[in-house]
Amino acid sequence: FMNRSGKRSSAAYAFLAPLQGDRRLDVRLEARAERVLIEGGRAVGVRWRDRRGAVHESRAGEVIVTAGALVTPKLLMLSGIGPADHLRAHGIEVVADRPGVGANLIDHPEVPIIATASGAHGYYRQGEGWRMIRNGVQFKLFGSGP
Repeated sequence: FMNRSGKRSSAAYAFLAPLQGDRRLDVRLEARAERVLIEGGRAVGVRWRDRRGAVHESRAGEVIVTAGALVTPKLLMLSGIGPADHLRAHGIEVVADRPGVGANLIDHPEVPIIATASGAHGYYRQGEGWRMIRNGVQFKLFGSGP
């Protein structure tokens, strides 16, 4: 769980909400980053495509890439950052030879387990009826609970 001050949090709540109304922040929905713009060995912005397919460039004093475990290395490699031989094989100009980009990615298989307990153990029926109300009030008032 992402937790801040005893409350559930998200990346949007933690990082974007405090900047709401700041003229320096521009949030675009249904936009896909295509590459990081690099000038003089430094990231200076992002090339992105809107939902209609139009290409745009946004520049910033700082670029933070947080596209997840699979898309971040893809974006870096499309930007020319990654294993040089691999990038050249795909016709991508090499900006920085970084062999570790995109390496060692492994799947995390899940094995769901369904079991029956022998009694009222764990969170048993805590999300039902009066228990749900009691737990909700306890959390709202004291930031604690099951």
